[in-house]
Amino acid sequence: MDIINTLSNQKDLEIEIKIGRFYSGNQFSADVSPVIYHKLLNSLKGNKNKSKSIVCLNKGIRTEFFLNNKNDIMETIQTKKTNIKKIDLVEKNIRISIMREIPINSTISNDTGCFRYKERVSIEKDIWRYDFTKIYDIDRKMDFKSFLEETK
Repeated sequence: MDIINTLSNQKDLEIEIKIGRFYSGNQFSADVSPVIYHKLLNSLKGNKNKSKSIVCLNKGIRTEFFLNNKNDIMETIQTKKTNIKKIDLVEKNIRISIMREIPINSTISNDTGCFRYKERVSIEKDIWRYDFTKIYDIDRKMDFKSFLEETK
């Protein structure tokens, strides 16, 4: 994986190793069974953090609203993601995605197209962070307030 070694010292990079399944050649789905999900999650030791968020997209800027248990916004993070490289290990059902994530400070619009709800457990150990994320996508984008109503 020379590309990973070459890019590892660059700023604002995210290297994701996704476990899932390939369909029809290179069509990838990051779905894993609940059994595998929990086996992997329970096998790692380290500092665990839980979060839930709503992801919205507007003009290429991704806005993620992090919510508390009452669905109040605790933090908002905006990024511009650019795909750099995708490495498919079809025989292993693994996809490696290398992206540049640049933090953005812009005006947050309430009419942003929200399309994803995430529940994440992050485990930090040494220099690594392992994210175990349950993702719920919707077919149509909607404004934040309507999306929040849908998740209740």
